[in-house]
Amino acid sequence: MRECVLEITSLSNDGRGIGRCGGLAVFVAGALPGQAVRAGIFREKKRYAEAVILEVLESPPEMLLPECPHSGICGGCPLQAMPYAQQCFWKERLVRDALCRIGRLSAPVVHPVIPSPLLWEYRNKMEFAFGAGEAGELVLGLRERGGRRVVRVPECKLMPSFCLDIVSRACELAAASALPAFVVGEGRRAGGRRAGAGFWRFLVLRRGFREDGEEGIWIQCLTSAAGSEEQRAVAHLAERLLAEFPLVCGIVHDVRLQCDSFTQAERRQATYGVASLCQRLGGKDFVLDAASFFQVNTAGAECLWEAIHAFALEDNVGDAASTCASEHGVRWDAVWDLYCGVGAPGLLLAEKAGTLFGVEYDAAAVAMARHNAAQHGYAHGHFFAGDTGRILRTLATRHGVSRPDLVLLDPPRAGVDADVIRHLCACGAVRILYISCNPVTLARDVALLGERYVLRSVQPVDLFPHTPHIECVALLEAC
Repeated sequence: MRECVLEITSLSNDGRGIGRCGGLAVFVAGALPGQAVRAGIFREKKRYAEAVILEVLESPPEMLLPECPHSGICGGCPLQAMPYAQQCFWKERLVRDALCRIGRLSAPVVHPVIPSPLLWEYRNKMEFAFGAGEAGELVLGLRERGGRRVVRVPECKLMPSFCLDIVSRACELAAASALPAFVVGEGRRAGGRRAGAGFWRFLVLRRGFREDGEEGIWIQCLTSAAGSEEQRAVAHLAERLLAEFPLVCGIVHDVRLQCDSFTQAERRQATYGVASLCQRLGGKDFVLDAASFFQVNTAGAECLWEAIHAFALEDNVGDAASTCASEHGVRWDAVWDLYCGVGAPGLLLAEKAGTLFGVEYDAAAVAMARHNAAQHGYAHGHFFAGDTGRILRTLATRHGVSRPDLVLLDPPRAGVDADVIRHLCACGAVRILYISCNPVTLARDVALLGERYVLRSVQPVDLFPHTPHIECVALLEAC
């Protein structure tokens, strides 16, 4: 391992500090801008190197002591020693740098980050992984920084302590089954598939509301394939948690067969209690399933929605606009909500839309979106399940939708599919609002859309304090 002394001058998209050694950019996990560190380089490429901290030589005086006792072990909150105003500064810079470097924009308009209303206990959902401890015992916690090992986090600051009590008890119940945690193997089976073994995979907690408005907790237990013995083990865990924790309203047992570390379920094995819950956004309640996507920072999502609403109703859309002004503001004849999840934010703009079309791959989420449209009285909302690109090809022929006025995009971290980009460039939309949790793929897609759309401005909203992640709303308009 080659050692070097580095002045950390910037931050990478994954939260590592960046310094330079002999002209080589060095990425150092756990280092923050303003620090001087002695680092050990463990991987060196032609244009960059990766290193670990061997010693912190100097830190700026404003640096804070981490509040979480698991800091430095867990990989969840690498920026918590940085004052929050500086976190927002660097996140804005990450967005701007990505748009310049990847999006090939010379001077993008990036507004200052809207801060999260809460800095701790802000998450309404957390995914805890099962793993094996040093003595082979079953553990339930988060991945360690820079590795696959699962570490216990009984004093995590991202959710209230009563949620962590549930995690601790769930681990005890799972351990009593004597069934092992799932581990992804290093080798590959015939056909190129990854190997893996074990049963317990993830326990996902989410806070929400029951239909009567009272707070509750829902749990998704994700496992490998379950025979009769395994099903009894999960049933026992679910029954005990429902009995011992009055706030727990529902537990779903979902199964994933693929040998990987993803939390997306492939089928539902069983439901205990009630699987659906409510989340509130923009003054409306949305029903979702225990496994559905929804923004994880409830208070921050309100800030995000306000930014979306402001961009959607701006009236300076140029000569290409096919909107009409009324006493209630701008009205869009046709709105497409792509990657719509359970229907938000499209349904929050439904009163300004003549017709709303939502598309989402997850059929269960689409069923929830239809339910949410019906409960709010939006008969003009239509939702489709399946591949987004394929469905866009049929909207015109089957539903007579030749052109949207407004498109909402809220893709996963990987960004928008190339097929969807092609459809958007051809559809003639007046305006696109791109909601992104990844500045890198946002910048890539903005560049691809540049053939037909110009980026007007970007509003970052911090939904993930103490992490390098940042949510953005980008406003693009037809050239």
